[in-house]
Amino acid sequence: KQTYHRLPVSLRFFWVLLVSSVYEIKFACSRLMRGKNPLPFGDWKAKAQDRGMTAWYDWVDWVGGWPFEVSTPEKIVHSLTTKGFQLVRLKTVGKGWGCNEYVFRRHP
Repeated sequence: KQTYHRLPVSLRFFWVLLVSSVYEIKFACSRLMRGKNPLPFGDWKAKAQDRGMTAWYDWVDWVGGWPFEVSTPEKIVHSLTTKGFQLVRLKTVGKGWGCNEYVFRRHP
């Protein structure tokens, strides 16, 4: 993210292209090793439907998006329960990539 923001705006496209290409090649190899189609188009379409943004803008967000903060599920749950919320549902990605999903309900 720091590299992205230090680059001139005219070079940021190429930085995102480089970084995303490295990962997309790794993902393609992983899909191929699992006997799946290595092309990413199905994943990109599913991501657009699930997240509401194209794969390109997801990469731009991942490579250069600000603000960015990491927190553990425990810290999130503790912070909100002390403010009167109750955790209803939690879906984590473990140590993988992605975003944890939380559903809280405010106590009356």
